Amino acid sequence: MNQSHRAIYIASDAGRLVRPLLVVQNGKLKLKQEDIENLNLGLKDFTDFLKEGLVEYLDVNEENNAYIALREENLTPQTTHMEIDPFTILGCVAGLIPYPHHNQSPRNTYQCAMGKQAIGSIGYNQLNRVDTLLHLMVYPQKPLVKSRTIEIINFDKLPAGQNASVAIMSYTGYDIEDAVILNRASLERGFGRAVYMRKQNANLRRYNNGAADILVPTDAKSSLNRKLHSID
Repeated sequence: MNQSHRAIYIASDAGRLVRPLLVVQNGKLKLKQEDIENLNLGLKDFTDFLKEGLVEYLDVNEENNAYIALREENLTPQTTHMEIDPFTILGCVAGLIPYPHHNQSPRNTYQCAMGKQAIGSIGYNQLNRVDTLLHLMVYPQKPLVKSRTIEIINFDKLPAGQNASVAIMSYTGYDIEDAVILNRASLERGFGRAVYMRKQNANLRRYNNGAADILVPTDAKSSLNRKLHSID
């Protein structure tokens, strides 16, 4: 609802980004201490809070006309919502960045784009997945510095990346722009090593005469010889 336009706008396009906020009425939270205690005891869950109107989802258009407070001490009679926790302003990817307020804002934006491309441990079921191609890091490591988001989403149990010791120095001009010089010993010990797993499908048929197809491991030398003869 846009009060200045005296109109109600309904956006029904799919994939809208929404996030939960605590509802505030007359400068006070609708969420009470007994609700939190029931949540800790397992008598209520997040869905119950939504049904009772204690928490509601807002999208970007609704936030334009909402007055959102960070903490309970910031509530005023004009406040409409309050953050569940200040760090929930950030998404999962941005929440992985340690001390984001010490970085330039473009650097946080770049990390949000590149962090989704990181190679790590995608799960514990690599051999049972339906993915035709998987890129997996051989020696993933837990981050040295953690944030609350990392602990909540259990990112440290399936990390993506390794801890690198970076020395900023000049070496005969070979450190121009983004060029780096890597330590050979660390590479030989497995730094940055990754593997890829490819899934192959084969149809096994059973014939009317009782014969059936079976899978037999190929001999590397014989398959190489066949390739060389086919080239000749």
